[in-house]
Amino acid sequence: MSPPAGAWGASHEPLTPRAGHGVIVVVSIALAAALVALSGPVAGTGLIALLMLLLGCAALIVPVAVMAMLWAHAGPAVRALFAVAGIACLLVLGFGVAGVVAVAPAVLS
Repeated sequence: MSPPAGAWGASHEPLTPRAGHGVIVVVSIALAAALVALSGPVAGTGLIALLMLLLGCAALIVPVAVMAMLWAHAGPAVRALFAVAGIACLLVLGFGVAGVVAVAPAVLS
């Protein structure tokens, strides 16, 4: 019995990084950065600002997951780009956590 069409089989090729993966990483990081950066000016210190900050931090799961899946099959140049994207994720996450720490006491009190 053979696996159905499209299923994992003997002819499966490992996932290789493509331009579309890079677009997903860049757009996800940009979306997270925009949510974190605009949470204060758009929503002040209320519940909406806290939700924007939390959503911005959660949006970083997508680029990290894509980079983790592709790391083993990526070449040195792609790994360097992934390292830069990882640093960008850490920066956005740091600003997001700092924003949550600043906004959460006002919302939760």
